Amino acid sequence: MSQLSITLSGVIEKSNFDEWKTELVEQIRSVNTELTTDDDFAEATKHVKQFKAAEKNLKEAKKSALKQAEEINQLFEAIDQVSAEARQARLKLDKQIKKRKQEIKQEFIEQGVESINAFIKEQSADFQSLPLSSYNDDDIFADAISGKASTKGMQKAITKICKSIKTAISEKAAIVDANVAILDQLPAHHKALFQDRTPLISQTQEELSTTIDARISAFENVATAEGAADQSEAIAAETTELADTTSESSSVDDADSDKSDYLITIEVSATEKEADEVRSAVVKVLKGNNAVGNITLAAS
Repeated sequence: MSQLSITLSGVIEKSNFDEWKTELVEQIRSVNTELTTDDDFAEATKHVKQFKAAEKNLKEAKKSALKQAEEINQLFEAIDQVSAEARQARLKLDKQIKKRKQEIKQEFIEQGVESINAFIKEQSADFQSLPLSSYNDDDIFADAISGKASTKGMQKAITKICKSIKTAISEKAAIVDANVAILDQLPAHHKALFQDRTPLISQTQEELSTTIDARISAFENVATAEGAADQSEAIAAETTELADTTSESSSVDDADSDKSDYLITIEVSATEKEADEVRSAVVKVLKGNNAVGNITLAAS
């Protein structure tokens, strides 16, 4: 645009305002407000600066004219009108720039999320059952394009972060598939110990192996203890029956009958602790029988 110039001496003696106004108005009305490309944004930003300069130029011209003459209301009204139009155009265009930039950023964020979601759908159902926000959360892609001024820069950032996330997904999916194979190969009577499948398949293979060994060991220890308890109860029942029989036999024996020593052996296949529990059960049952001597535990 040309520089606005007004010279007054009581009346307007010299002014290019009409031509300058026409040029500015035409420029204002020709501004492209549909911003898409980087060039569109650059051109719009340039117009914002030009309109701001035009406002300043008009204000300065008005101030200069006021000093030169007082009877110039018509000129001042025209200046105010054009200044207001320039200001409105600048504010509208500046708002449009900010709005469109935000829309473009959101489009790139959605592009990234859609790309990752499509890749996730290519993985196994077990992998898809895992928490996935660390791969497809909007904030991941918003952070990636933060500070990028151009659409080319945003596209490059989205492409890079998507590539990195897909690599991480592939690595995790391989671990999940391996863990699934391990769990599926477990014996049927052990599978009930691993109902929490989703957190288990998310572990490292070392962590999963440790978890499997610990749960199976605990399960087998409980089963062994329950078996020993059942065996102790059976022996105790037999011992009680034997004690009752012995008591009945003793009551019918003559007081002067000859008595002899006998050794009753009970063989138990168990750990030392379990065998001692059986001995204690026998002692408890026979402690009131005078015919019974010491009940000891010895390894065979």
